[in-house]
Amino acid sequence: MINLSRLLFILLCPTVFTCLNAQSNTEKELFNHFDAVIGIENTGLYNGVAYNEFHKIDREQHKFLFSNEMHEGEITYNGQTYFNIPLKYNIYDDVVLVKLQHDLLTHTFQLITEKIGGFKVKNSEFIRINKQNENGEIDGIYEVLWSNENHRLVLLKKHRLKENVKLNRGEVSVYTYKKDDSEFVIKRDEKLFSVKTRDDFQELFPKYKKDISQFYKNQRSLRRSNPEKFLTNLMSFLITKI
Repeated sequence: MINLSRLLFILLCPTVFTCLNAQSNTEKELFNHFDAVIGIENTGLYNGVAYNEFHKIDREQHKFLFSNEMHEGEITYNGQTYFNIPLKYNIYDDVVLVKLQHDLLTHTFQLITEKIGGFKVKNSEFIRINKQNENGEIDGIYEVLWSNENHRLVLLKKHRLKENVKLNRGEVSVYTYKKDDSEFVIKRDEKLFSVKTRDDFQELFPKYKKDISQFYKNQRSLRRSNPEKFLTNLMSFLITKI
């Protein structure tokens, strides 16, 4: 959805080509030009809270997916998509941070999670699931691991971290983090299903119980070594049957 300010900008431009000074008039380029003209601080993205880390974290540890660094991506926030935004995802607290510049100063904001629709970074896509869904236990930001062409069947992954606290010599609490077991969810025709076992898949796809059992048997080693790859392979296999 295009917000009012961006829509007026498009309508008031003499021509798209003049505004962009280029031969391309894609939505992404037009919106980037709009944000550059009015300043990113005047868009809806400049709406969050200052990020503060209240815990002392081991210097070799962090809470973020990929790394502690910002990575350029795109994000849908409060119904509007923004491109080429430095961002990073805090797995443990389930929040997204963005870095924005204003008056030659750089500010890091923690976006309001409830306003996030989704984001893309480092060739990975994430969506936010509202806790008001039918399965209230499924809530927060999930990575899209696999989807069929019409997106009516989607495999999602919830990244998780374990937090541990230890005291250093100065009796100061230091926090460390390590990967915890992920949660996997199937989104089918807008309904959400948590999937942990073979029985969960068989209940969700009852016509293919035998096929699922055989797949589990054939891919036993992959299931143990790489559950994510196993599940994406299973979804690709099932879509050939459905």
